[in-house]
Amino acid sequence: MKILIDMDNTFTDWTNQFIKYCKQLGYSFDYKEYISAATWNIENHITKCLYPRKIIGEICEMDDFWLTMKPFKGAISVIRKLNELYDIRIATTPWKEDNKYYATKLEWLKVNMPFLIRNQIEFSGKKWELEGSIIIEDKPDTLEICRKAGFLTLKCNQPYNRNIMADDDFYRWSLVPAKIKKLLKLKDRL
Repeated sequence: MKILIDMDNTFTDWTNQFIKYCKQLGYSFDYKEYISAATWNIENHITKCLYPRKIIGEICEMDDFWLTMKPFKGAISVIRKLNELYDIRIATTPWKEDNKYYATKLEWLKVNMPFLIRNQIEFSGKKWELEGSIIIEDKPDTLEICRKAGFLTLKCNQPYNRNIMADDDFYRWSLVPAKIKKLLKLKDRL
């Protein structure tokens, strides 16, 4: 049984890294509005900027943006434990189809999760086409399509996915092992 685990905003704190970089570039970010809006379009919340979509590209094309991203509290130790118990894969989508972005994500994983081996890392923008039984994910479209494709979905709660159905969800990584066990019992009943 294979478990797929998304990276950005599932076990790394993409949003807070992005907000930090916005501020470093001299822009503001309306966090209150972001929390209440429940939208995937983070650029809607950049203020003091004429072309907010352009800022996303500018920030995401900086190598250090990806390399210095912080993991969520407890995520690495939980993933290490899951790796001992299950067949896990990090299923992530690079910013662009370019070797630079693949290499940056691989470098982050090598530094922060040295217990993983290369064949446990899969790059795909269509995670529902990957082999797996459970996916841990935050992106609304991916959660919905994976669920329709037969995956059991474990949603990492974010403001933009609160209206998305999943088989279970979590706010803290410390809860994930119990949630996985619950999903496995559900899978056995199906």
